[in-house]
Amino acid sequence: MRRVSVIILNYNTLHCLPRCLNALDSQTFRDFDILIVDNASADKSVDWLKRNRSDIPVIENETNQWYCRGNNIGIRNTAGEFALLLNPDVFLEPEFLDRAVRALARDPGLGGVQGKLWKLSSADSRLPQPGLRRIDTTGCLMTQSRRNFDRDQEERDDGRFDTPGPVFGPDGSAALYRREMLEDIRIGDEYFDEDFLAYREIVDLNWRARSRGWRFAYEPAAAGYHLRGFSPRTRHRQPVFVRRLSYRNRYLTLIKNETLGSLCRNPWRFLGFEILMLGYVLFREPALLAAWMDLTGLMPKMLQKRRAIQSRRTVSNTAVTLEFARVAPGLHRRPAASGVETDRQGDDHATESQTAY
Repeated sequence: MRRVSVIILNYNTLHCLPRCLNALDSQTFRDFDILIVDNASADKSVDWLKRNRSDIPVIENETNQWYCRGNNIGIRNTAGEFALLLNPDVFLEPEFLDRAVRALARDPGLGGVQGKLWKLSSADSRLPQPGLRRIDTTGCLMTQSRRNFDRDQEERDDGRFDTPGPVFGPDGSAALYRREMLEDIRIGDEYFDEDFLAYREIVDLNWRARSRGWRFAYEPAAAGYHLRGFSPRTRHRQPVFVRRLSYRNRYLTLIKNETLGSLCRNPWRFLGFEILMLGYVLFREPALLAAWMDLTGLMPKMLQKRRAIQSRRTVSNTAVTLEFARVAPGLHRRPAASGVETDRQGDDHATESQTAY
């Protein structure tokens, strides 16, 4: 059994897969295996794998199982002490696994590790020089309004992000998790909640883990590049269905994990944002209101899952939410980052490949 199981969820990402796998081949840490879970891709990526990477096992789903069920299938079919959930549009630096595994191994209380990911504009673009790198994510950031963001996104990497430390949880693009933690927080046979399909599922998983006393760490020495398809600035380009999922899953996460006591500690930011968002949905995106029909139908299952989570809680939700930031980053308002290579075609590829997730 290998120490790390790398699980790559593939959906029409042939334009990224070769570079992603080449980066894994270059890892200085070698005690890992790879499993690719394909969600019924139509871009011949499975054919390419069979011709060029027959050494890598592939699970071929007959239909798109989305991010949550697809990764659950991968986790259930691997056995490594640690599981790296790796998007195919992430290209790791050679020492990523070595540094991330060391950080996780030296602290048994850590449930997972987040590395430093830099932005990349297309699957074949050159790597930016150190002085021109922009942060894609240093982990998941939660605010008192219960919004989630990728921490430090769009910031120039000028040395401010080189210090390891705690983080609410990893982002879902290259999350290294301890299997013991995943087994500890699963509900039934689900690690990720499959009712979410995709979007905000990583917030739910990290929040559940925090309620069980697990911690997460940011390790900047574990670095890589990410071709991100969904962010606050690209949200308007996403299909309505994707935006509806994201909107709906915000409330699924709250139903399962939030408590009245922690909300009442500082309710104004949460209530203020809810009022603003409701007005925005009513007047700007009324198509999102259909999400409330989904919420109504899913409510019995969510309440059942909530009971399971709350009955096993070892850390109060007030303690978990004390670390939430007061102010959200201004990603919607910030202009495009200067000094970063832009590639319109590559940007469109990223959006297309991530639409299903």
